[in-house]
Amino acid sequence: MASAELLSQVVHNTGEKIFSIELSEGTAILQYEVLPSGALDYYHTEVPESCRGKGLGGILAKVALDYAVSSQQKVRLSCTYLQHYMTKHSTPEYAAAVIN
Repeated sequence: MASAELLSQVVHNTGEKIFSIELSEGTAILQYEVLPSGALDYYHTEVPESCRGKGLGGILAKVALDYAVSSQQKVRLSCTYLQHYMTKHSTPEYAAAVIN
């Protein structure tokens, strides 16, 4: 599946605080919680083992960071994968949204 097609398949469930992509092999997820300050803490990303290395984590990261930027939310990147993603894909908008 092409990246653009997968981007459109990401579902954001605000009630469960999760971004997800349903795959035939399972579900790729990015979980978060809302901090007392109102900022979002992106703390866990997981992709089914058979799907790793195909860019799914990056797609989830992009959609989640784009959400934070578009909704003017601050975000903490507790997930080490997201920290790594930011070192390679940071934009001024993402950098402005990220807090320590």
